[in-house]
Formats: sequence, structure tokens, C-alpha cells
Amino acid sequence: CEGSISGNDCENTVSIELNEGANLVSFSVLPLDSSVENVLSSLGDTIIGLAGEGEATLNTDNGWVGSLTTISYENGYWVLVNAASTLNITGSSIQPDQLYALHTGNNLISYSLTDCGDIGDVLPDAVEDCLYAIAGEGVATMSTDIGWVGSLTSLCANEGYWFVNQCDDIEFTFDEPRRLGRQTSLN
Repeated sequence: CEGSISGNDCENTVSIELNEGANLVSFSVLPLDSSVENVLSSLGDTIIGLAGEGEATLNTDNGWVGSLTTISYENGYWVLVNAASTLNITGSSIQPDQLYALHTGNNLISYSLTDCGDIGDVLPDAVEDCLYAIAGEGVATMSTDIGWVGSLTSLCANEGYWFVNQCDDIEFTFDEPRRLGRQTSLN
């Protein structure tokens, strides 16, 4: 935002298209009140539940029930809806230098950068060496001696990912994706 030093002073809006059933998402924009009830309010009665890594909540006639009460920028989530719908959220954007902490095993995380990026470009080398595989909704890739192999080739905002870490606990931030240089033709 113009005139903002931290980038948190401006509000942005994001719309996430959801298919009927389970959707693996993350949240690049969150309101100050990031409670499950507040963030998912635009879904009305179509929202059935939300699950994160080791926590979940259900939307019942008596309100939200479960251990998941607050949504975080750095996490990925399974959103379960009973009909195709659009989730609209207004709030502050995730910072591109969001710190991620991976433990050994499966980690459900977000992607912090605005532009999609090839997996080999956005992962720091030390982190890439520790990852066995990455899975998204209906796509996956595995690290091999010849590089990443599979249907998942890039990471994008508002999508959730399972990172399979083979190393001890590690922390990292995503690297900015490389961009192709612009060509200008001169007459």
C-alpha cells in the first residue's frame, strides 16, 4: 500500500473459490479478528467445517465446536463446504517474509508470496534438501536426484500444501520467484 511502511496498514480483499466438498486452502489476507467464525462468515450455511494440522472445528447448530478457533497466515487448512461457494475475506495481507517452522514429518502450510513461483525457485536450497515431497489439493511432487518430479510444479497464494520434512526442525522464508526479463522491441 502506498504510504504504508509495514504493509499492514492497508486492507485488501481476496476471494477464494471453493468446490463442493474438501478444499485445501491458505489465507493470504486475514482480518484483525481471525477467529474461525469471523473469517468464514461469508460462507453462511455452506460451511461444514475446517481442519488444520492436528486441529479441527465443525459448524453446528450450537456454533463452532472443536479445537481450531483461530486461523493463521502460515498454516494450510481443509475447508469443507456442502456447495460450491466463494469465500470473501478483507483484512491485512500476509508478509512476504513470513517465517515458517517445519518439524520432522508432515507440515500443513501456506505460501506467503503474491506471485506463484516454481518450487525450485522459491525454496531455499537448505530447505529443498530436507523435503521429501510436497502435496497440494489433487497434485503432488517428490524430490529426486534429477529434481522435483510430479504434477505440482509451482506454489501459489491461497493454496495449502503438505510439506514432508526429513530433517530436524527447520525455519525458513520463501525466496522471491525468478521472473523472465521483459523484452522491448525498438522500431
